[in-house]
Amino acid sequence: MKVDYARYPPPEKSLSGSNAEERAAITQWQSYTQTHVVPAAYKNDDATTSTVLKHVETALTESAFIATPEVSVADVVLGAALAPFSTKFESKTKAWFLNLTRCSKGAIQPVSAAAKDKGIAKSGKAEKDAKKAEKKKEKPPAEPEKDPLSLVDVRVGHITECKAHPDADSLYVETMELGEEAPRTIISGLVKFQSLEQMIGRKVLVVCNMKPVKMRGISSEGMVLCASNEDHSVVEPLTVPDGCKPGDLVSFEGYERCPVPQMPPKKKIFEAVQPKLHVIDGKALYAKKVAMTTEHGPITCEKIPNATIS
Repeated sequence: MKVDYARYPPPEKSLSGSNAEERAAITQWQSYTQTHVVPAAYKNDDATTSTVLKHVETALTESAFIATPEVSVADVVLGAALAPFSTKFESKTKAWFLNLTRCSKGAIQPVSAAAKDKGIAKSGKAEKDAKKAEKKKEKPPAEPEKDPLSLVDVRVGHITECKAHPDADSLYVETMELGEEAPRTIISGLVKFQSLEQMIGRKVLVVCNMKPVKMRGISSEGMVLCASNEDHSVVEPLTVPDGCKPGDLVSFEGYERCPVPQMPPKKKIFEAVQPKLHVIDGKALYAKKVAMTTEHGPITCEKIPNATIS
C-alpha cells in the first residue's frame, strides 16, 4: 500500500525520499513496477521483457539509482520484481542491481568504490569474459525504435482544488485526482485565460510522466494540455468526453501505448511530440490525422476549432 506523503511526510533521507519531487518519482516507479514489470514476469514474453529492461536501462543513464540520488523504496520494489531477469540486464542495470544488493546488506557505496572488494573484482572479470564471448556470436537484429508518442503517458485528471500561486501572478496551483492513491500537485499558467470557477471541478488531460519540476518554489507533477490560438490570446484546456473518470487513459489510434515511468529530460521525448499536436476542425489530432481518444470518445476543443496544443 502506498503512503499519503502529503499527510504523513517521511523523515529526511529516508527510503521514501527526502522531498516532494523525490517522492513523486518514487510513486511513479512503484506504479510502473506494478503495471509493467510484475506482469512481464508472469507473461514470460521476450518482447515485453525487452521493453521493460530498456526503460530501466534508459532511466539509469542519469542516476546510480532509479528514482532518487540515493537508494529508495522504488529500487527495492523494482529490484525484487526484476530479479528473475538478472541474466538479461544491460551494463547500467547490472551496476544498479549490484549496488542495490550491497545496500541491502548495509554497505551503501558506489560500485566504483566497492570494486576493490575481491568478490566484486572477480565478478567484473567474469562479466568482461562473458562480453567477449557475446561479441563472437552473431548480433541479433536491432529492435525497431518506438515512436516517441508511444512513450508519453496522457490521462484524464479531475481538478478538485485550485488556487493562485503565492509567488507568481500568472500561475494556478491545482490539486489533481488521477486515479492514484494520492492526488498530485500540478501548476498551470492559466490565470489570464481561465477563472478559478472555471478550473475547480473541471476534467482535463494531463501528461503524467514528466519529471517533476519546481515552479517558483512549488513542485509540479505533470502538465495540463491546452489548446491556444495563433497569437496565444486565447487558451483553453482540451475538452474531455462525458463519462470519463480520473485516471482514464488517453490513446492515439494506431499507436501502441507503452509509456515510460518518467521521461528523461535529456531524451526530449515530449519536445518531439508536442509540435505535431493540433486541434483541427474541433478535433485533437497528432500529425494532423491521428485522433486523440478515450474509451468514451474523442478529445475535442470547440472553443478554438483550429489551434496548437501544448
